[in-house]
Amino acid sequence: MESDLELLFLWVNTSDSLDAKILTSRSIPWNDHVEWFESCLASTKCMIWIAEKDDFALGQVRIELHQERDLLIDIYIDISMRTQGIGSLILEKAEEESKSRWPGYSFVAKIKHNNIASLRFFQKQGYKFDSETADYMVLAKRL
Repeated sequence: MESDLELLFLWVNTSDSLDAKILTSRSIPWNDHVEWFESCLASTKCMIWIAEKDDFALGQVRIELHQERDLLIDIYIDISMRTQGIGSLILEKAEEESKSRWPGYSFVAKIKHNNIASLRFFQKQGYKFDSETADYMVLAKRL
């Protein structure tokens, strides 16, 4: 089984993941990924969950403290596991754990305008339109 570091590196550099990224559309170099991963693990402002079933990695959710009272969500579901409700399940679990760690914070998702699947997913999870820029929309779930 791949390490979490290798698995997240593989997922972040898939074409569908890169298409959805706001800050970059280019592949992430290994050394940059290692530095990012180590900083996340060392930070009290970041939590990462990897969902597995029978030793098969299904997807990941990352929640990071972003701005004063917002928790920024990043989610990726393995392409072979999509449309099976896994994203909803792992997002719900991550939200539950985050609420106890950061009570009173709001969850936010930044979604590119052309990423209709993510927009629908977050709306289905109770996220509402908050704001937008030229590059993306912000959906929020206030607690």
